[in-house]
Amino acid sequence: SVDFYRNWTQYQSEFGEGPDGNYWIGLNSLYALTASGPRKLRILMKAWNDSEHWAEYSSFSVGPESDKYRLSVFGFSGSAGIGDSLANHNGMQFTTWDADHDSNRWQLRKRESRCVLVQQLLLRPPERREQRRI
Repeated sequence: SVDFYRNWTQYQSEFGEGPDGNYWIGLNSLYALTASGPRKLRILMKAWNDSEHWAEYSSFSVGPESDKYRLSVFGFSGSAGIGDSLANHNGMQFTTWDADHDSNRWQLRKRESRCVLVQQLLLRPPERREQRRI
């Protein structure tokens, strides 16, 4: 198993078990692959019960470090039961626990060995924040 709870510098480079396992190609590599223009992205997934699924985007690119590796993704299609998990991230800058670039819409923090997802409602004052445990 690969630990994906990493810092900004670690996400810039590749890590993991290699392309046939749990693997991160690296932000610098993603930018280099898409700098000349958007590419097609196909994600292949294998579940614990060996069922296989896929998701595909007709247009995928990652911006430069100066724009915090902003994601651009359009044209979703996928196998039955697979939803568009990247739609809400389109146009967002990459963020990690030590480099927060998510416009304060969502914050992920680690507390007592559990992840707590804190949603800050933009239309409410800070004292009326809502929390959900996942």
